[in-house]
Order: sequence, then structure tokens, then C-alpha cells
Amino acid sequence: MTSEIHDLLKKCEYFSTLPSHYLDRIAGLWRSVTLSRREYLFHEGQEGKAVYLLASGCIQLIKTDKEGGQAVVAVIMPGELFAEAVLFERDDYPVSALAVRKSRVYEMLKINFIALLEDSRFRLAFLKGLTKRLRYLTERIMQLSLYDAEEKFFSFLDHRYGPLKEYKLTMSRKDMARVLGITPETFSRLLKRLEAEGKILWRGSTLKIRTRRK
Repeated sequence: MTSEIHDLLKKCEYFSTLPSHYLDRIAGLWRSVTLSRREYLFHEGQEGKAVYLLASGCIQLIKTDKEGGQAVVAVIMPGELFAEAVLFERDDYPVSALAVRKSRVYEMLKINFIALLEDSRFRLAFLKGLTKRLRYLTERIMQLSLYDAEEKFFSFLDHRYGPLKEYKLTMSRKDMARVLGITPETFSRLLKRLEAEGKILWRGSTLKIRTRRK
């Protein structure tokens, strides 16, 4: 298990710049948790006792509005840290975390993570990754409220993978629809229109971008 979490930490944007001796130290502080399909890891408003790193599967982060409606604000893929908001800005989870399919996460107690942050070099490296993540989430919230489906789609690709001409995608179309905040049916219609207009070609895991909206 220590070898797996060590490899995950090296790939995670929050920890990738840390020296190996820090990774060795951190690796022993996580415990593995397995979730069944459609099982919640934690609920919005619940006391935030831990942060998590996804090892396998897929996790949706879901926000409830004042009217009781729910929106997927992020889809967590393997190698990504989540629930980090409880480290600094609040004591409860601001969203719910739902396993889209059978998933496995690594959990570190908040109290242990706070102890790590007392080390100035670790704190600086972690805060760099945190700033990047918070900037992405802020932009995602703007996209959900301001962009149409096509703009959301191309903006998401740019932010997650970079402005490329060809992508090798690890995310399913259904998962991408969720993270874009639109229904799978709407997303399917969008893709058909974009292909008919000659803007994209999506076959298997390969997505080719031919033209973009200007």
C-alpha cells in the first residue's frame, strides 16, 4: 500500500514538487477506504475530519442550493486530492462526495495534515498546489453560470488538458457531461452538432479538435 500511495503523491499536483523524503514521511499517514457504487464518502455540512486522495474509480463533488437542487461542481479522477477546504477555510465539508462507481480513496486525518503544515517547506509546496486548484474551481463556478454548453466543453478541455489539437481522454462522455453540469442527452446532442459542423472528431478515447469557436 505504501508504494501505491507514494506513486499517487508524486503525480498529485499538491505534492509533486516535494522532495522524496517528504513523500516517504507522508505516505505512512494515509489509510485506504473502499466505496461501493453510489455510496457517499461524506455529506455537505458534515464535520470535516479528513482529506482524501482518489486511488481508483470516480468521485462527484455535489453542491446543494437553497431550493434543494443539486449540481455537480467537480468530478474527481484518480490522483486528485479533494476535501482540502476543511484544512483552512471551514470546519465542515462544503460539498457532498459521491462514488460514481466502485472507488478507493486514501484518507488522512485533518489533525495529521495540520501537523505536516508546521514544516515551512512542506507548507509552501502544498500552498502552491492549493492556489492552483482554487483558481480552477473559481473558474469552473463562473463557467457553470455564464458559459453555454459549447464554451464549457472547450474551456474544460483547455483547463484540464491544455489547448491541444488532439486529446487522449481517460474520462467517459457521461462523466464529462457531469463535470460540465449538463445532462448526458444534452452533451450527446452537442457532440453530434460539433462533429456535423466539422469542429471535432471523437472516436474511442481520441478526441481531435479541428476548429474552435472564436
